[in-house]
Amino acid sequence: MATRKKSWERWGDEEVSALLSICSEDETQQLRLKPGHNSKVYERYSVKLRELGIFHDASACRDKMKKLKQDYKKTKDHNNKWGNDQKSSKWYDRLDALLGHRPAFSGTASTTDSGTLVWEAAETKDSVACELYDDDEAPQPKLEYQWREMEWTEEQKVSLMKTISSYRPSCHEGTQARVLLLGPVGSGKSSFISSVQSVFNGRVTNRAMVGTSSTSFTKKLQSFNIHGQKGEDPTGLVLCDIVGLGGGEMTGLTLHDVLSVIKGHAPEGQKFSPDQPVGCETVGYIKKPGLKDKIHCVAFVVDASKIRTYPKGLGTTFRLLRKHISDLDIHQVALLTQIDLICPETAKDVTQVYKSRIIQDMMNKAGDLLGMSTSYVVPVKNYSSELDLNVNNDVLLLRAVDHILQYADLYFQDNAPQHTGPKIDLGV
Repeated sequence: MATRKKSWERWGDEEVSALLSICSEDETQQLRLKPGHNSKVYERYSVKLRELGIFHDASACRDKMKKLKQDYKKTKDHNNKWGNDQKSSKWYDRLDALLGHRPAFSGTASTTDSGTLVWEAAETKDSVACELYDDDEAPQPKLEYQWREMEWTEEQKVSLMKTISSYRPSCHEGTQARVLLLGPVGSGKSSFISSVQSVFNGRVTNRAMVGTSSTSFTKKLQSFNIHGQKGEDPTGLVLCDIVGLGGGEMTGLTLHDVLSVIKGHAPEGQKFSPDQPVGCETVGYIKKPGLKDKIHCVAFVVDASKIRTYPKGLGTTFRLLRKHISDLDIHQVALLTQIDLICPETAKDVTQVYKSRIIQDMMNKAGDLLGMSTSYVVPVKNYSSELDLNVNNDVLLLRAVDHILQYADLYFQDNAPQHTGPKIDLGV
């Protein structure tokens, strides 16, 4: 007959192995992912272990899993930072199979001699995308009230569409607001463009080509005029897509090229290569760009499901970009994509987005990564696998566009020609 063990006694290897096996069971995993069920999870672990003749109470199971996750995260962080000095541990592979199921980039940011804004990174199965919150640290999933005011109605959708469709720059010299989307490979830049156009088309379409690979699908500078509803004139908004940051040394963006696009020197369709920077000899180079050639607002795009696993050097890259862009007096905002992957409640009902503590926490982390206030960050859910539009999702997308246009228009207000009035002949 098995001897009952006290919860404070050390765990044997066979006991830890049994605990991890139970944890990996599908039914247990599903229960684990439900907010507010932590106590039930560990009670279940304890019961299942007892059936195997292993006696540890729920508290002991919780403490052991917490310690295993901490050790795993410590090893994982080391491996992500020091690619050539990989470490492991007794339970690393078992925990990686359980927790490290989603690939992400690992490595550090660097700027090559040519100024390429890339990461020395590779996709690896060892990358951790799970949040690895300790149970007592995990943000509570839901707030009682929305922390940003939102109206989720068909009327609000129609109102936002009219506002965006009728938008024209406040400066008469500008006819459209050009917004550059900047972000890591796979962050959802092209998907955002297609999603916004889908709302105006009344059906899901892929206007900007979207890929799923780890390398940037977008290879060149492309400008997309957002068309209004059928029979209407194009809106006053142009969304500009460009190769993703971290696309590799041969396809990556340089700071010089990013600034050339923003200043209006880079021609439409320009392909970017670190060894061929945009310059006077570039075919189609715009020597004296007008207001219509320049970028009037920059929207950084980051993936909520990868915020915690982006390379540490990415923050440095973003801050470098923001400094130079700010020197050009260009306002910047941020889009947080893939919010449905980090919050099950929002995945089921997007109206819960501003009640979710998880998303609120991730928006704060996105602001920290970019070096900007959370007030500039807006969450969006792009259309990906859906075939039909959803009113609530449309409202969230349109609010993001309205947010972008407010900051784009500040550029026109700041750069409006100063009229000093007619000259007066004093007769002297």
